[in-house]
Amino acid sequence: MTAGLAVGGAISAVFFSMVVIKRPTPRMTFFANMAEGLMLVGVGIWRGLWGIIVMLAVIGVSEGVVNTIAPSVNRTIIPRRIFGRVISFMIVLMSASEPLAKAAAGWVIGRAGVSRVLVWGGVIEILVVAIAFFLAPVRNYARAVNSDKDGGCLRDGQ
Repeated sequence: MTAGLAVGGAISAVFFSMVVIKRPTPRMTFFANMAEGLMLVGVGIWRGLWGIIVMLAVIGVSEGVVNTIAPSVNRTIIPRRIFGRVISFMIVLMSASEPLAKAAAGWVIGRAGVSRVLVWGGVIEILVVAIAFFLAPVRNYARAVNSDKDGGCLRDGQ
């Protein structure tokens, strides 16, 4: 499983070292997350080894896309005056929730099985992306970036 993710991550690292995305948007991240959710569902229902390896590689690519594009998008959405606090809070939240999530996942996997957890995890990821796609900062992102003359944060002047 880790090897499939590593191969996909390496592919996206090589790609992003050669290609510059001039205008990253939240929608690019959402499409990568949507692909990841679909691949999780696929890993949960697929029974062939090579198909699972390919899907895990696609998940690795999508993680590379998200981890490349999201920081650029964050810099335009989060106001400069609180940017450090917001990013610090995100890091603390992710770091603190990881062991709890792993413990909960182990318990759920023990009760429901790996396949069900992967399928439901993928479905939840797809639903969250679908909901987030319609949030105001995402919906208004292109218009706000185009009207932002100094290339800074979207909300600094508000």
